[in-house]
Amino acid sequence: TDTVTYCWDFTNDGTNDISGVGMKTVTNYYDRPGHYTVKLICTNSLSATAVKIKTQYVKVWTTVAHVAMDGVNRKPYSNWDIAATNIVDAIREVTPGGTVWVSNGTFVISAMINLDKAISIKGFLGASNTLLSSTGPQIFVINHPSVLIEGLSLKGSVMTYGFYGTIQMNSGGTVRNCIVYNNNIGSCGGIGIRITGGLVRNCTVLSNGANDGGGGVYLTGGIISNCVISGNWRSGGNASRYGGGIWNAGGTVINCIITSNYVTGATSYGGGGVYQSSGLIKNCRIERNSTYGANIVGGAGVYLTGGRLRNCLVANNSGTNEAGGIYLQGGIVESCTVVSNYAKNGYAGGIYMTGGFVTNTIIWSNAAALANNDTGGPVSNYFYCCAPLLQTGINGNINKNPLFKYPKTNDWRLLPDTPCYDKGKNQNWMTNDVDLAGNPRLIHKKVDMGAYETWPWPGAMIVIR
Repeated sequence: TDTVTYCWDFTNDGTNDISGVGMKTVTNYYDRPGHYTVKLICTNSLSATAVKIKTQYVKVWTTVAHVAMDGVNRKPYSNWDIAATNIVDAIREVTPGGTVWVSNGTFVISAMINLDKAISIKGFLGASNTLLSSTGPQIFVINHPSVLIEGLSLKGSVMTYGFYGTIQMNSGGTVRNCIVYNNNIGSCGGIGIRITGGLVRNCTVLSNGANDGGGGVYLTGGIISNCVISGNWRSGGNASRYGGGIWNAGGTVINCIITSNYVTGATSYGGGGVYQSSGLIKNCRIERNSTYGANIVGGAGVYLTGGRLRNCLVANNSGTNEAGGIYLQGGIVESCTVVSNYAKNGYAGGIYMTGGFVTNTIIWSNAAALANNDTGGPVSNYFYCCAPLLQTGINGNINKNPLFKYPKTNDWRLLPDTPCYDKGKNQNWMTNDVDLAGNPRLIHKKVDMGAYETWPWPGAMIVIR
């Protein structure tokens, strides 16, 4: 009875795939994904037989799953003919490192989707054709650094305290080429995208609202790059919160357009476009943002308490009280152009300063209802800047007209004969960096004031052959 013959049927189709004496431990390779029932028959030398069947005992993951409105919903969803009808089922079938393709249409999301394995979720025809519409909850919570979300539109989240972001990036990951719009949170902030780490790139964050800080995007880490943040808002009576478009407390915002966002409420602070306590905002256009309300402090474009605002254009923003452009409580504004902003009922349409420093910056053509159209606060904290109220020769400052190229069309680049040419102070970060137009920050030996470098005077070119 010591001799046992093992007969293995790895698909339970009635055909033994492996059999023989001593085959107690075996290996089988499946050629397609799916769930498999395994059957084992053991026979000893006395012809005694035992049979064991394990139903759907082996799962072979698919590397690609599909989701379609008219799918037949048959596992493992590995092609369009057997596509799932909802994203959650497809995610369950895909191996780590795999991809879920979502076809065109509107897919209703009724429960939060936790992404805790390396997986890519992609709209097959892009964000303009594939919409995930929430019935209320968050849509994605990213808890794995190798998650990719691409080519989707996401809307409809209506959240309460304790839930943050239609997309909440807890552990990194990447979100790109997505549209996040028309989401709302009744308490707390960061309704559009909440970023602890990871990368958001080439996305549009549009018309999201919060009763706390960061109606569009809330960052405590990570990077948001090449995005449009537009029409988001922060509203309510909580006086400790700011930031209609972006709240940044440790992340990096690069090459973004931040426009038409606003903060309102009976008692609010400011930062219609951006509020930042730490981190870096660079090479961004911050335009046409607003704050309004009787007791709003200011900073329709930017409210800065820490971190750096670098190589940015802050233009055409409008606030009820102080600082149509930037309310500077702390941090550093460097190599920026602050122009054509308006403080309706307060002081300093350009920059109102209570702390921090400004360097290599142009503050010009702003307006305020009360006084000091362009700058307010201690002039001793401005270095290598151009503004009407600064004294030429003190801290490297000048007060001459910077000579913008086409102010009527909002082209705030500088003419070749600008007095800001080579009048800034070089910084270490400038060596391999670019200005707001993408040109080298150091074209000459010295940097220019403002967000744009001035190209040299045109001249003759002599070619020796």
